[in-house]
Amino acid sequence: METAEQERTRYFEAARDHQRSRMLNGVTALWEDTLKPSSTNISGLFGGSSAPPLQPGSTRGGREAITARLRDLKIERIDFSGASIEEVIEYLRVRSRDLDPGGRGVDFVLSLPADQPTRTISLNLQNVPVEEVLRYVTEMAGVGYRIEEYAVRIVSLTEGTSNIISKTYRVPPDFISSAPLVPAAGAAAPADPFAPQANAGVGGNILVQRLGAKEFLESRGVTFPPGTGASYSSASNMLIVRNNARNLEIVDMLVEQALNSSPKLAVISVKIIEISQDNLKELSFDSLMESFGGNVEIAGGEQGNQQTGNFLTTDFPRQVVTAGGATTALGISPITAGLRSSGDLIANRTIDDILVGSTTPASRRSPGIFSLSGVLTNPQFQTVVRALDQKGGYDVMAKPEIVTKSGQKATVQVVRELIYPTEFDPPQIPTSFGTSNVIVIINGVVQPNQAPPAVVTPATPTAFETRRVGIILDVEPVISEDGRTVDLTLTPDFTDFVGFVNYGSPINTVDPNGGTAIELTPNQIYQPIFSTRKIVTGVKVYDGATVVLGGLVTDNTIMIEDKIPIFGDIPFFGRAFRSKVSQRRVKNLLFFVSVKVVDPSGARVNPQ
Repeated sequence: METAEQERTRYFEAARDHQRSRMLNGVTALWEDTLKPSSTNISGLFGGSSAPPLQPGSTRGGREAITARLRDLKIERIDFSGASIEEVIEYLRVRSRDLDPGGRGVDFVLSLPADQPTRTISLNLQNVPVEEVLRYVTEMAGVGYRIEEYAVRIVSLTEGTSNIISKTYRVPPDFISSAPLVPAAGAAAPADPFAPQANAGVGGNILVQRLGAKEFLESRGVTFPPGTGASYSSASNMLIVRNNARNLEIVDMLVEQALNSSPKLAVISVKIIEISQDNLKELSFDSLMESFGGNVEIAGGEQGNQQTGNFLTTDFPRQVVTAGGATTALGISPITAGLRSSGDLIANRTIDDILVGSTTPASRRSPGIFSLSGVLTNPQFQTVVRALDQKGGYDVMAKPEIVTKSGQKATVQVVRELIYPTEFDPPQIPTSFGTSNVIVIINGVVQPNQAPPAVVTPATPTAFETRRVGIILDVEPVISEDGRTVDLTLTPDFTDFVGFVNYGSPINTVDPNGGTAIELTPNQIYQPIFSTRKIVTGVKVYDGATVVLGGLVTDNTIMIEDKIPIFGDIPFFGRAFRSKVSQRRVKNLLFFVSVKVVDPSGARVNPQ
């Protein structure tokens, strides 16, 4: 069993990697200008069925299916003149199959006694459902009809069959429990049910009994001849009735009415997947060259203003000691100082760059992986190869689930609360100095032991606000009467804390001796930055279906491509005089929303 779970772990990890690659490729595929598919019908390819799809609202068998077809199928014109009941029923059977897109139609069974007198039928109608035609026809012929599981039976109005049929129903949990409590046998109901009763539990006036299945059905007009009965299981919500066909029709009506009137619940399951990845690739070169030649010397260039600090002694491995004892890099003169490195990608181009970390005005070099130096040669030179291939990212998956009633808004939150200041008192800075608040500065350093320093109060927060960070889902389902479709109003909100931005500035004083600025307080005022992804939509879905909400994709690419003119254009050899850096940030966010319609017991309303 442990080995099997380990194999499952490996499989799920591979499935996660596959899902990451597929979602990231989905972002990349958006750059493609794809061709529109042709209008050719390809539904029959690869053995696919060309049968028409299931029509909305249609069902797949049983009494409900026959009732739905009787209501949905409409006959354009009916013209009967002196027709018998057998001829009309045969016409309705054939015509219903022609009108049904699935070709199933409605089957009819004549269950009339041989001596049953019937009247002829004369009827003229236009654009009427089969159900109405059947009602008119049976009334004119003096017979009745009964919708059963597989066909419609034409029966006599005076049929009183004694055949006992056993039938099982799945009913709502409160089908029997919602029946009123009645007084015990021989007890009279009190005039005021809210008045206090004497001898409670002793005299028997308030003893009550809960209706059983048989008593409940009898109170609703169902008769139970000898040999019949009913039972109800509260554990499985199953009602079993043994009775004749006429009484079972009443039970069918009661159960159908209870199913339609009982509250339906919607189970909303939301699966949120966010994939993010940062790719960094770099291949650049830094070179130094000492002068060589006779009267005409050839050497490298100068530092210029691209590099504000001297990187030569720190970024090259080969160092030499000059005559004055100073240390400098072998080769001295730079050739590729104008080629930028990956440190220049972070230059406050996006809000993410500001939040990742502070940037310095000087260009930062990536670590060198290979160097080539020429020592005791003419000229002396040094070259460093810098290369990076980094990938970093994060995956987030959450699956909140909630159950709610039809028409009632529900909210599920998987959040953490972040409290941050929103209002500040201004900093307090003394405007005059006396003997008690003199600042003594010697050589740019505040002397704490000479005299108490001036009290400088930075900006102080006075008001705070709370922000929920995480997943907030607002959903409002409206279930249709038959429970097969659900109108969903969805508002998923995915809020993430990104970082802080400092809106404050340090408070400085000036050293009277040297004129340099000395910081008294950093006066930091941090404010949070949030990333919010929100969708507000309303959709209509079938019971058990899943809706995908997407489109929240971002693809941000920053590139550096530098080269030394002329030298960088030389084939192959010119690559040593070029630098190429690219940083790509890809994000993909998807919401999978599934809905199921259940009854209060948790059972599916539509098992199919």
